[in-house]
Amino acid sequence: MFPIQLSSRLLLIAICFIFYGFGHASNVPELKQDIVHPQDLARFIGDGQLFVIFPQKKESLAVRGTKEKETFETRFVSSISVINASAKHVRSVINDYANYSTFMPQNDHSEVVKKTPEYVIARYSVFVKLPVFKIHAIFDLKHVLNNKGDITWTLIDGHMKASLGRWEIIPISEKKTLVINTSWSDHKSIGFISRMLMKAQPDLAMAVPIGTTALMLEAVKQRAERKKRNNSPDSQQSMHTSPNIPYISNIKIPQHTVNALLKHGQVLIVHPAQWIRIGDNEALDLVFTSSMDVICAPIEQVKKISTDVSQYPDIFYQVTSVTPHKDKMTIDWRLKLWFSLFSFTIDLTNQYYWENDNILTFTREAGDLEYVFGRREWISLGPEKTMIVFTTGFQGGNAAPFFLKFVKMLPNSQVVGSTSVCSVLMEKHIPWIESRLQNKKARNQK
Repeated sequence: MFPIQLSSRLLLIAICFIFYGFGHASNVPELKQDIVHPQDLARFIGDGQLFVIFPQKKESLAVRGTKEKETFETRFVSSISVINASAKHVRSVINDYANYSTFMPQNDHSEVVKKTPEYVIARYSVFVKLPVFKIHAIFDLKHVLNNKGDITWTLIDGHMKASLGRWEIIPISEKKTLVINTSWSDHKSIGFISRMLMKAQPDLAMAVPIGTTALMLEAVKQRAERKKRNNSPDSQQSMHTSPNIPYISNIKIPQHTVNALLKHGQVLIVHPAQWIRIGDNEALDLVFTSSMDVICAPIEQVKKISTDVSQYPDIFYQVTSVTPHKDKMTIDWRLKLWFSLFSFTIDLTNQYYWENDNILTFTREAGDLEYVFGRREWISLGPEKTMIVFTTGFQGGNAAPFFLKFVKMLPNSQVVGSTSVCSVLMEKHIPWIESRLQNKKARNQK
């Protein structure tokens, strides 16, 4: 499908959010009460990360930890991961603020400046360098362990007006822990450029926190498991020439927990990175994301409506035109994306094929993006209940526009890209499907 344009400047600034703190921890959503069987959710997530993207909400929050208050439009993001370590060890890693510079991305200095039985204040220096510009900032954060065992942190000095978040730590066994990181940051208050870019590209408000929460949780996981991040394949000879697109329908779905999480917002899974061989001496990494939602209608009705792409230009402002070929299984897409105030067009041709009655897979056949893979799944959860899943992973390759090649150099660019695509698709598509179903039901009742 289509990648969502991300401003490189704002995404870089967002890396700093990893070390920003929070003003009112009580405003941060809690998810542990919805996870009745953490071991079932852990099997569902596997080695990936599960995200919950909450809807926008206006809240009155303190400005930089002071008594001054302001109304902000918040949108929290939770990332959930399974860490192969005890809950005690995971908590000690999160609380090791003085050593954040040794394992947190882009943190070049960290120190504890005050410690009491109730809280810890730590100072962090964040440094991000790219070919065009660099960012260097220092923040003081207040970290608190509450009576529920959660760890919250509060920004008491920094460049933003407000930011909120918490860690939730759920033991699964003596050596396995489910960890939830939930956060929101007022990135519009960083400065004029951020406000301008957010106004020009609203999807950034959704995309930025996804990538940063993923980076932060992955850093804690690697530290707790005493593993180093592997950014290269072990052997090109053993790699396949095409990826294994993940299935959701082949996994046992913890329906109770997923339904509970869907009541909070969108649910996505970021799968572990995989490598494929391209050419004789090259390897390509791909990160797939699956977004899912549940619609209260029979599977055949949902499938028929959701495979109608003719109205996509009306649903998604990024889609300029959709042109199916005569065989109906090859589709030309024209997308219009934005870089700040400038726009550019991406042409893409995808080939679609049915693996079975409820699984529709697609691959890139031609166009400006060289590697595009994905799948749609429809899963019956009952006579009047259908789960719809969209999975995708992509890389621009040599044929991509210059801006997309630049985005590839940014931290966690694949996670940000694929989660943005899936999130925007579900946010716009699901209400449209439900509206079509309601209209059909109303016509049948006349």
